Order: sequence, then structure tokens, then C-alpha cells
Amino acid sequence: MMAMVDAQTGTVYYPPISIDGVGVASLYLPLLTAGLSYPRNPIVDFRLDSRLMIVRATPKQTTQHPSFTYYFVWQDERWSLLRRVPLTEH
Repeated sequence: MMAMVDAQTGTVYYPPISIDGVGVASLYLPLLTAGLSYPRNPIVDFRLDSRLMIVRATPKQTTQHPSFTYYFVWQDERWSLLRRVPLTEH
């Protein structure tokens, strides 16, 4: 689960991607299916001094479990998707 809260106003913002898809108001992040065989938490990278957030996740649990790296930028009090790149197994 994830939420962003404005420390001054108390306004709650949802993560940019949820188990229901990109841009859906939900606190639940999708799982990352590593190696297409076992679920684990999504990988979220951010810095307090940056508007960029990178999320590695599997948004829909299907037979092929496609996973992606999502690049989001925080602007106008919402997350905007900059790019989505397929994750490949190493």
C-alpha cells in the first residue's frame, strides 16, 4: 500500500499505478512477478528532492505476467506517466 500526504494540508494522493491500472484511485500497488513465478512487492524509487518516481510492477496478473518500469513525474498535484518500458528477465 502507498499514499502521499501533503504535510501542510493533509491532502492524500494515491500512487500513480494500482492493481486496477494506471491512474486509478487506490492505495494498493500491483505486485512484481519476478521471474514470472513468484509475487513480491513492487519496486519504487524516488528522492525527496525530485519530482520523478520510478515504479517496477506487474499491473495485471495474466498467464504471461508482463512487468514494466514506469516513469512518473509529479506536476499540477498529480502523477503523469512519462514512459513505460517492458522489464526483461536477467
